[in-house]
Amino acid sequence: MSDPVPISRRAFNERLLENLTVPQAEREQLLDQARKEGAAFARGLVSRGLLTAEGLRRAYGELCGFPPFRPDPESLRPIPGVSLPLSFLRAKLLVPVALSDGTLTLAMADPLDADAREAVARATGKRVEAQAGTEEELR
Repeated sequence: MSDPVPISRRAFNERLLENLTVPQAEREQLLDQARKEGAAFARGLVSRGLLTAEGLRRAYGELCGFPPFRPDPESLRPIPGVSLPLSFLRAKLLVPVALSDGTLTLAMADPLDADAREAVARATGKRVEAQAGTEEELR
């Protein structure tokens, strides 16, 4: 997969809506919600049953270029030399999955969360790359 494409949260939410099959009136309401809810909007679509968790993961890949996180026992082991507060990782739904050549790979339920990526980069001194995971996988 290619490098992640810079896309605003608003543009991502609007593109998500373009792919949903909902009546026009509901689409307008959802568009209004997307503008108000920001980061919570995509999770809301999943909780309302309008989008599956796998569909959201695919959208992060197709619209933004984030590769999918596919958990396996090896990816869920602690990474030597990476120490981040568990409370932060849980709150942001982040899982460090690999460290290679100074780059830390993070599985993220919301890979558009630039603040979380930057906080991890500052705390670890590593370059951070994100993979798109589902909330269920990262809890």
